[in-house]
Amino acid sequence: MDDSVMMQGEERLADWRDFMLRTLLKRRVQRDLAEDLTQDALASAWGARAQMRDPGSEHSWLRSIVLNRWRAHCMRSRTQEELVSEPEAVSSDPCRVAMRAEATQAARSVLRLLHGRQAQMLLLRHGHGVAPRDMARSMGIADGVVRHQLHAGRKTLLQALRTSRVQQAMAAVGIERVAFPD
Repeated sequence: MDDSVMMQGEERLADWRDFMLRTLLKRRVQRDLAEDLTQDALASAWGARAQMRDPGSEHSWLRSIVLNRWRAHCMRSRTQEELVSEPEAVSSDPCRVAMRAEATQAARSVLRLLHGRQAQMLLLRHGHGVAPRDMARSMGIADGVVRHQLHAGRKTLLQALRTSRVQQAMAAVGIERVAFPD
């Protein structure tokens, strides 16, 4: 192989690596993790470079690859308990803090009724605003599977939220009705 072609390939790879790393660091990903994810995404991108349709959209293509790797990492590393974090005390009123803690416990108990994947998908969709299409890509499954799991999880949650203990806890913190926006 010609040395000039080899140099162009190395320069392109270095440019891609720098761009992917900057993309993650802008999102405040820890540097060690960002470097690991960049390395993984770079190997994937280099292997799939022949499939890139439009060289003009190279940065968008690279950004989507590295961000999908980051989302997949987040989904694998987080547990339900971490995704549903304890709410901070809104007031110093001990009664109000206790009621909010009870509502949080009730919500956690309802989430335990769900299949693990359903709970993660609902938390990512409604808690963190991740689009179903992005979830499907990062999990390596079809969009329809994600939509079905979200629907089934919402249905299970709504049935569970009709129980008296959960309704009482929700009413105590001022939640009258639960609706899931799509």
